[in-house]
Amino acid sequence: MHTRPVVLLIGVKLGTFHGTCVGAQNNTKIVFDPQIPETNSLKTRFTILSKQKFYFKYYNCISLILISVFFRIVENKDYAENVIKKKLYEKQKQEVRVPKEKHIRQINQVLNIQHTVKNCWVKATATIKDNQRLYTTICPNCDNPSGAPMGIISTCNYCGTSGKAPKPGLNFVINLADITGTLQAVIQNEYAEKLLRCSADEVYHNHLAVNTTLQTQVLYARLRIFKIKESAFGFELTAFTPDQKTCDMMIEDTPTKAVTTPATYPAITSSPSQQGSTTKSQTHVDTPTSVAEDSEYVSVQDAEKKGTAVKRTLTHDIERASKKTRFPPSDQQ
Repeated sequence: MHTRPVVLLIGVKLGTFHGTCVGAQNNTKIVFDPQIPETNSLKTRFTILSKQKFYFKYYNCISLILISVFFRIVENKDYAENVIKKKLYEKQKQEVRVPKEKHIRQINQVLNIQHTVKNCWVKATATIKDNQRLYTTICPNCDNPSGAPMGIISTCNYCGTSGKAPKPGLNFVINLADITGTLQAVIQNEYAEKLLRCSADEVYHNHLAVNTTLQTQVLYARLRIFKIKESAFGFELTAFTPDQKTCDMMIEDTPTKAVTTPATYPAITSSPSQQGSTTKSQTHVDTPTSVAEDSEYVSVQDAEKKGTAVKRTLTHDIERASKKTRFPPSDQQ
């Protein structure tokens, strides 16, 4: 298809000012380059006035709209083939660009925003609010919320899918803060997975082990404003991109603490016999409760690697204690 087709719309609904907004109905028909005299007339007029984008002609409830996207006559066949081949139209392959500074608003402006504004950009630091479960059950077909628990087959109230159990989907509240204030936003599905750097299945199967503490991370977040009640507004995070100046890692891994327990040495006691003519010596070695200055204490994990050092330390303590031992006088005549 060329870049400047003549579009014939039959049975459309015209709205807004001067009919610039066109809506489809049940009986709407769309025809490209119809074989009627008005088509050639519009093309001839467009050739004369090439800078004009829209032409309207109403004849017997038939709207003829000539839409021009490019001012130069070029073919976009190669570009369209590239988009179809690489599937660039999919949502996950569309990159979010950082908006210009004039399009970024402060949080106090967003809180006092008018009802007519639907989307806005803010630059704020994101943190997860309190301790949340982070996930909910959603329909495997349309990804809408499902009231059924995991593993229970149910019917979706949105798309009518039946015979399938719901799957986990991320859904939690985050706090966005800047120098002017703080607001709460809801983050869901693929945006939440990008923020947590893990999938919904990983959070569901091991949600207790997932550390949800975010480091100081500055985000360029796009908020969608939706009405909860007549006098209240809610915010949903629909797109974001991290600031390149901040840390790239957004999840703080909790390091495992090594248990270091000092090695304990048992007391060695030898008592003489109360009967018999043979005299036996009495030796008693007390293990000190405090760590000696020249004693070597290692952790339990390092004890296996340093077994020789532990044995040498134990022998050194016994020899030092035996020098201080006094023996009773001999009973031999």
